[in-house]
Amino acid sequence: MNIEGVPPLEDLSKQIFIEGNTLKILDRRALPTKLRFMACTSLDDVAKAIKGMVIQGASAIAYAAAYGLALEAKRVYRKRAHETIPYLTGCAESLKMTRPTGEKLSRVLDKELITAKQAHERGEDLFRALVQFVEREMWRGRETAERCGRNAAALLRDGDRVLTHCYPGPAFIYALREALKEGKNLNIVATETRPYLQGAKLTTLAAKQVGAGVRLVTGGMPAYCMQQGVINKVLVAAYRIAMDGSVANKVGTRLYAIAARYHRLPFYVLGYGGPDYLTRCGDDIPIELRDGEEVTVFENRRIAAEGVEGFYPAFDITSPELIDAIVTDAGVVYPPFNEGFKRIVTTVRSSAD
Repeated sequence: MNIEGVPPLEDLSKQIFIEGNTLKILDRRALPTKLRFMACTSLDDVAKAIKGMVIQGASAIAYAAAYGLALEAKRVYRKRAHETIPYLTGCAESLKMTRPTGEKLSRVLDKELITAKQAHERGEDLFRALVQFVEREMWRGRETAERCGRNAAALLRDGDRVLTHCYPGPAFIYALREALKEGKNLNIVATETRPYLQGAKLTTLAAKQVGAGVRLVTGGMPAYCMQQGVINKVLVAAYRIAMDGSVANKVGTRLYAIAARYHRLPFYVLGYGGPDYLTRCGDDIPIELRDGEEVTVFENRRIAAEGVEGFYPAFDITSPELIDAIVTDAGVVYPPFNEGFKRIVTTVRSSAD
């Protein structure tokens, strides 16, 4: 399929949306050659879609889960809050466990439960209230990604050869758009990102959608590319950021950070809305361990000998001393990150007063 048929990858509202009594989720596994939506009519359908990597990325997962909770609220609605809200709370807890590393999933679902309780107490249509809540969260998320992207674009220079890993999400796309608008010529180097190939399928597609040059490499090539000058900068995203600046992102990120430090190349992180202020350090971030068969089986075909055991931690932790800057919607934060994050919070609060 021509890429014009695919929604702009930075616009999540065209990839995750309610249609009648059904949640439609763009199946990213089928991209870039097929445009396919998965129809979810139950909480279980949504949980399976998230676990099955139909949708990926901290924000996208959070919005899909929140819509799933809205569908469940409509299905099981009771007129007495002591029946409805506790049940939805249990559903939210099960959704949080689908992908536990990213904190946005928990944060959005917790806010949604507050909205559900308030709407129920006011006698409002619970399903409509929750759908509107998710739509507002998506709108806020888009604004956050746009601001983060603009801030990141300021770190990019004309002629940069930028390595990224996995699919870094909307902020990355906004950064490319802003940099290209400023007349900067960028060349993106994307890792294919085994085993689901998000870099090959999504990052390269996103770069083509905005008109940036892009090369695809396998996961073992970036250090060589750094040595040879094919890469001069690294820009990745984060699933969760701790207050000390530790970053959880797609497994392999730490490896590229180490290589960048050795080759004296800047390593930047797209931090979107900033750190999780309840996560003190990297050791506090849970790392999702996925089924090892996802490594030994590729696109329904076994690629390792029978009896070989696969091991698949979905994320790793990049230590703060390997990171040159974390870009947030409120500004660029430099080490020491703990102090920088506190300054941003103080500045944002002061400007809001």
